[in-house]
Amino acid sequence: MDKIYRKLYGKYWLLFHVLFMIIINFIAYFIMNKINIPLSNMIKLINFDVISLSATIAGFEFAGVSILISLEGNKKLRAIKDIGADTIIYKTFVYSIAALLISIVFMVLDLNVFTINTVSNVYRCSKVFIEFISLLSLEFGFICFFSSVKLISWILK
Repeated sequence: MDKIYRKLYGKYWLLFHVLFMIIINFIAYFIMNKINIPLSNMIKLINFDVISLSATIAGFEFAGVSILISLEGNKKLRAIKDIGADTIIYKTFVYSIAALLISIVFMVLDLNVFTINTVSNVYRCSKVFIEFISLLSLEFGFICFFSSVKLISWILK
């Protein structure tokens, strides 16, 4: 298990997180195709919850950053800083918060700008693109959130 964690939070941690997100998306897509659920119906269900989920998880991320700042004198955190591994922890928090904020902005844009039902292909393509980016950034924010929780739990043990 330690080897997996070293790979997951090593030099290429961002690549592993993105690959994990891609694998989860492919699995979800194949399951939805298997049970005949159109992707557009799934996006309609998720649309209104993306803003509240992103804001809630971003709030937890800000709380995690404040916990990390309060642990400045902790022996384990000093040892992590001495080997230079603290940048992964900070980057995980920053990437998660940025992805969740992007998700909020794109979904607010989707709900406020793209409300007109027109038949223009450009309009439909841009609406689907914005929804897709919003959902992907929400997923990436979730993955980084769970990683940051795991990293903080290691420090607090």
